[in-house]
Amino acid sequence: MTALSAALRARLVRHGPAPTSGWPLAVALVAIAVAIALGAPETPGWLLTHGWPVAQVLFGVALGCLAPGAALVRWLWPTLRASAVEHLALAAGAGIALAPLVTGLASLGGLGLARPAWWIVGVASTAWLAWGWWRAPRRRPAWPDITGATLLATLLLVLFARIFAVRDQFVATYDGYHHTMIAQLLVDHGGLFQDWAPYAPLGTFTYHFGFHALVAATHWLGGAPVPLATLYVGQLMLFGTVLAAAALASRLTGVPGAALWAAVRVGLINLQPAYYAFWGRYTYPAGQIALVTCLLVWLAALEAPERRWRLLLLGGVVAGGMALTHYQVAIIAGFFVVALLLQRLGVAARRALIVPWLSRVVAMGSIALVIVLPWAIVSLQGALLGHSLYNAVGGERALRADPGDISAQVIVATLPAIAPFALKAPLLALALLGALVARWRGDRGALTLALWSPVLILTAAPHLIGLPGVGTIPPIVALIALYLVAGPLGGYALALAQAMLLPYVPAAARLGLAVLVAGIGAWSLGWQREIVPPYARMVTPADIAAYAWIRQHTDADALFLVNGSPIHEWSMIAGIDGGFWIPLLAGRPTTVPPMTYGSERCRVAGCDRDVAALYETLRNARLRDTRPSKTDLTRPAAIAALRERGVDYVYLGAMPLNGPGIFNPPDLFERVGVRSHPAYRQVYAADGVEIYEVVR
Repeated sequence: MTALSAALRARLVRHGPAPTSGWPLAVALVAIAVAIALGAPETPGWLLTHGWPVAQVLFGVALGCLAPGAALVRWLWPTLRASAVEHLALAAGAGIALAPLVTGLASLGGLGLARPAWWIVGVASTAWLAWGWWRAPRRRPAWPDITGATLLATLLLVLFARIFAVRDQFVATYDGYHHTMIAQLLVDHGGLFQDWAPYAPLGTFTYHFGFHALVAATHWLGGAPVPLATLYVGQLMLFGTVLAAAALASRLTGVPGAALWAAVRVGLINLQPAYYAFWGRYTYPAGQIALVTCLLVWLAALEAPERRWRLLLLGGVVAGGMALTHYQVAIIAGFFVVALLLQRLGVAARRALIVPWLSRVVAMGSIALVIVLPWAIVSLQGALLGHSLYNAVGGERALRADPGDISAQVIVATLPAIAPFALKAPLLALALLGALVARWRGDRGALTLALWSPVLILTAAPHLIGLPGVGTIPPIVALIALYLVAGPLGGYALALAQAMLLPYVPAAARLGLAVLVAGIGAWSLGWQREIVPPYARMVTPADIAAYAWIRQHTDADALFLVNGSPIHEWSMIAGIDGGFWIPLLAGRPTTVPPMTYGSERCRVAGCDRDVAALYETLRNARLRDTRPSKTDLTRPAAIAALRERGVDYVYLGAMPLNGPGIFNPPDLFERVGVRSHPAYRQVYAADGVEIYEVVR
């Protein structure tokens, strides 16, 4: 270490006497309150109407995720010395990893015991933690300095921003439909299931279910309805990713202030992961939170001076639960661990550690394998494995293509997406600066973060280094996860700059840090509050009213045609308006199953082909015809197809999913001709929703 670097490190650990006043915390909290008042002035009215379901979800997550996770970490990692943010992030990740394990064990024998099991786990964990706190020696709490106070205020602001962003939504968007359906089926069955009745014609369940198990637990413990629980638990996962990034920065760099700036970058400035709310893809951030906990536990287990079996057990349990929360995140974790081992073992003086480290990796990996193996066997019953293998080789085109061409295509497709969609340009520049500074200073922890950044890209493009597989991890999945490493790296650089300036700033002026972050927060609320525009929400108040009419005026087995459009490279159909949600919210079958029908087996063979055939007839083109269609339902072939399929009603939603940010321009049903055609009789029309009975 250079003399300059040693002097800088001395500055970092010299903060003067511990704060004896609450002024920093008071200033930080007031500044954040002002930011909320400026960025979201309607907050009081919103709290009056939405405060109770939000409180129900917060209570359910605290009892079903944070308490069990904290208890598990405390039991299996008793020597942990960490900051409050690190403790909270580790508890969140461990709690998420526990969710599929608790639900899976409670489902053995098909007795539907998940609900009482969750009450036992939540109450017992809370009681055990409370007992430990009561027995611990009392210490006078220390007031946080301005950096710690601003970090706390920043996390509270991000928590508010994530929940407030979905203030007008009834349900989660897009992917949120099948996530909500899975959670509802877990609740209906009291645990794991195979038959998707009455909501979909599917007869297997092989999907990763960690997030959905947590939603079901939140419903059981807090009482929030499943659709709202899915929405708000998903947004809490987006908040949890900020905790995870802050914990990575704090734990790996050890630089005071790195956690604060990582939280500011990830939670208030960057588009990702806040943009996950636009898609409703909440399983990804849930897996990423568990991923960070897994990596931190594995790092501690590998670098412990002796083999600690309880820590190895914790690493295995978290890794197994992470794999059951998201399969692709588990693959990313594998790449990270390999890169970590290569980095650590690349030092000649430490090559004697190869055998001990590998033995610990094998031990934790074996525990994870034992946890995952039963569900892997269950997954063989569905179509997920074949779908994954198809993607792993890049589909039919990849089988016929040259690997060099594939690599070039991946580079062209992915690199432009890094900025600003995955990382805004200034944040990318700061992350690169952090990597260079870490290399100059020889900070091994920060260098680990720098190493993981290109590894993330390689998970989407393994052909770049001659490995097989294109598409196992879709490029978009890998790139939008870059915030997990780029956020802490940039936070590390900013924290070093803060430490260099700190001795020259008067003590009173340091309170301006909270004002600066509050200004960023007020600006951030301005764009985060609109991150889910009206056209992306699908279910509107008009649809909610129409669902009530459907329940009152149609038969229980009435089949509804709903607007559907090709997705996943035009290989399957997904709903694009409020009609998609009819099975869950109105209790009637529709012509479009949840998107999981591409990876599950039909209860009646051929339902997937029937969906494709019907919509190819309606759009008068093959699904793989990428041109968006104005579907004419008055064509004789379309009318005949509806009558042959037994369709009773046509549902035209108030707000089709059509606008900036949508992957493909959607097919849309043409309304004008339907209104006057004798094959259809209008039975409902209000606020943009139209329902037509198909005349026999």
